[in-house]
Amino acid sequence: MNQTTIKILNDLKVSIDEAVRHWEIWWELGYSGNRTEFKSEFDSEDYNYYLHASYEAHSLSMFLALGRIFDPDSRSSSIRALKANLSENGTNKPLI
Repeated sequence: MNQTTIKILNDLKVSIDEAVRHWEIWWELGYSGNRTEFKSEFDSEDYNYYLHASYEAHSLSMFLALGRIFDPDSRSSSIRALKANLSENGTNKPLI
């Protein structure tokens, strides 16, 4: 594998890892045992405002991280850059 392919694969891994981290944080904020354990905090209007804002921020970050993988612009898309790189480096097999 050449250095460009390795860099593209590392970028792809970083985007997936970032999306997963945001999903895990989003889950822990309110869709787990925390909701019952901290019921009084969840009943607070101020906390619910913060919680909702956190949901929105983390879900947006997760989708942006995933968007970098599948962006139709090959300059920013990990999948398109990987396909182009593999095509340029001699693979004759059809790619995804």
